[in-house]
Amino acid sequence: MTTGTRKVFLLGFNPPSLDRGELIAFLDKDPFFLNWITLLPGQIFVVAESNVRDVTLKIRRAFPGQLIFVTEVLPESSDGWLPKNIWEFVGNPSNARVGNVPELVSK
Repeated sequence: MTTGTRKVFLLGFNPPSLDRGELIAFLDKDPFFLNWITLLPGQIFVVAESNVRDVTLKIRRAFPGQLIFVTEVLPESSDGWLPKNIWEFVGNPSNARVGNVPELVSK
């Protein structure tokens, strides 16, 4: 279901079981996902014009049997110690590809 409003979702996954590069390649080729940024090895922030259930179903169908956690990230109810560009991404989701935060991403 498309809502027409860009939302940010946080995908949590198990890197030893699911290769981040494979997940990113999937996000890059599926137009459902408008953008993404990653900071930590087992987490990717994604932008979609949908709801958490539909995002979860998309990921689940592409990666059956994987442990995946999906939650919508709302700026007004989120807090933490993240780089400024992550907070800008969360507060103003766009469809311009951002990608990795190279200085912070663990290989």
